Amino acid sequence: MSKLGSRRRYPFLRIVWLAAFMGFVTAAFLGMVELYTHSLNKEKTVVMDPALFAEPPMAGFRVESVVKQQISEQVKQAQLLPTSNALLYWLKDIRSADGTGLHFIDLATGGSEVYQPNEPVQNAIASADGTKAVYITYSVGDVPYIVYYDIVQKKIIRSWQDWPLPIAMPDDRHSLELLGLDILLRDLDTGQTRTVARLSSSGTDIPKNDLSMVKWVASPDQSRIYVSLPSIGQPDQGVLLSIVPASGDVSKLAEGEVYDFSTLGSGSLLVSGRMNGQEGIFKWDGQQGLRLVKQGSFQNVAANTNGDGAAYSMRTADGQFKLMAARVKGDRLVDETTVYSDPGYVRMLQWKKDEPVLVCMAENISGTYVYQFRFGNRKP
Repeated sequence: MSKLGSRRRYPFLRIVWLAAFMGFVTAAFLGMVELYTHSLNKEKTVVMDPALFAEPPMAGFRVESVVKQQISEQVKQAQLLPTSNALLYWLKDIRSADGTGLHFIDLATGGSEVYQPNEPVQNAIASADGTKAVYITYSVGDVPYIVYYDIVQKKIIRSWQDWPLPIAMPDDRHSLELLGLDILLRDLDTGQTRTVARLSSSGTDIPKNDLSMVKWVASPDQSRIYVSLPSIGQPDQGVLLSIVPASGDVSKLAEGEVYDFSTLGSGSLLVSGRMNGQEGIFKWDGQQGLRLVKQGSFQNVAANTNGDGAAYSMRTADGQFKLMAARVKGDRLVDETTVYSDPGYVRMLQWKKDEPVLVCMAENISGTYVYQFRFGNRKP
């Protein structure tokens, strides 16, 4: 048979082989492009086409751009510093021989810096204004030290050996600390403490030495601190408290498994968790108490500075997470839209102060990432 006849007889096999070869070349090319992009810089800016989003044209949600930065270490917890446009975080490996230090990312430039690099920092909290911090470190004899640190001046102000666990900083000169079932207020200039509240035991196993599950947020006027204290042995027995440091007044707002919460302004909170036999997003205020806003598996929640919109992470049926945004209208979430399909496990979700920018820290199989989602003029 001639070569011409052979070609005519098996044209389909040639087409299949050619398609497979082109697919291999394309995949290899895309892989090299991705590898090259990673080798250039860990920070990437992606401008997202608004047409990719499925929200109605009048919904008011438009993501203009995303800044994505990778962190090579495993992050334990993070906190957004409102006045310095920076993100404070610390690492999981607290027993590293070289210490872990306090890590900062400048969200404007993408630059990173480590303060106190030789300190094995276990837990850290920053003041509401982001100028000071308190962290726990350990001496050679495994004795805990509380360190009062100036973030602006990058220096230790003072430190002392003590056992209470700092849970919040209502301002740059005081810390709220947990000792057993007592909540103490410490004057950081003198180191002296006084008991401002006592928690009822009610079988709740308060965490003794770890802040990774404790969340706190200050009210807009900073006169009140909201704190969630989970139970280690019984996660459905945690509590959400309102504390007024000046008077020592403590109120229990909710009981159950609190995942996250955020202030909506005017004395109300948006809470995600499992309470009263239901899982979802709840709204709390002094008049009506706690009521369900949206049922489902939601983890992190963050209200914007205006209190009229919120972002939250939703667990899908296949176990992945989606970042969502919605407008808060009374006791409802309306105009819901997808911000990002699969960022990974979300560790932190906060809005920048006075900017339409949502900051998210998430983990997936390839590492830890910090996302900055900038919304257009119409924002949640």
